[in-house]
Amino acid sequence: MMLQRKKAALELSMTMIIIVVLSLLLLILGFILITKIMCGAVNLTSDLEAGAKDQINTLFSASSAEVDCVGSGDAVSMVAGETRYVYCVVRAPEAKKYQFNIEIAEDASDIKKETLKTWFNDYNQDVLISPGDRTPKKIASVMIPKEAPEKVVSFNVEVTKGAEKTAVWSGILSYKIVQQGAIGKALC
Repeated sequence: MMLQRKKAALELSMTMIIIVVLSLLLLILGFILITKIMCGAVNLTSDLEAGAKDQINTLFSASSAEVDCVGSGDAVSMVAGETRYVYCVVRAPEAKKYQFNIEIAEDASDIKKETLKTWFNDYNQDVLISPGDRTPKKIASVMIPKEAPEKVVSFNVEVTKGAEKTAVWSGILSYKIVQQGAIGKALC
């Protein structure tokens, strides 16, 4: 009788250990699955570069202007803490060197001019463009700090071409800085 109780207790404790191990395994797998799903959704919303290229191609195909840039219409979102690019497409009638000059105006943005200048890299570029080349050109890279406020950043772009620097296009580009959400920060 005593041996049967010990054997039953041992079987019960073995069953309990197996149930606990399987439960923990399922819990861990559940967390991994939820993390992958949430991070995938967060990364999907921050995949701006591919969307920017598509937007500029759509914008350019509908326009007859020689130059079009992303951000010339509605403000485009940029996630803080990431490097993003400013794209323009040029419909060159002949092979020429185009100059993209970015000027950060004091009153055009919600963020101070000195602060914005530290965010920009590789701007004021000269690009040789041939007729039929419709690929978006990176005219600047912008490294937005993680602690950047959620505000609209605007700057002037002037495009000239050739050695004579003939004015082709000028406009104000606007980008809205957005923060990565709390879930994205915690999980990804």
